[in-house]
Amino acid sequence: MSKQAEGERNWYAIHTYAGYENAVAKNLKQRIESLGMEDRIFNVIVPTEKKIKIKGNKRAEEEEKIYPGYVLVDMIVTDD
Repeated sequence: MSKQAEGERNWYAIHTYAGYENAVAKNLKQRIESLGMEDRIFNVIVPTEKKIKIKGNKRAEEEEKIYPGYVLVDMIVTDD
């Protein structure tokens, strides 16, 4: 693995318990705001896609997680 240039912005995957992705993302966003890290952590997402499921002869659109158990974070890692 090559050493990254300091200050380089990249996407990282955070592994969580499946089913807790939204709670982890929400708490992480709150921590970013309270610690003033908006200049280093830019985006926190739980990737989802809309799928149409049929339940009892009715079509229902549901959001399904693309990567269960993961939260994606766009950030700059430093040695601070």
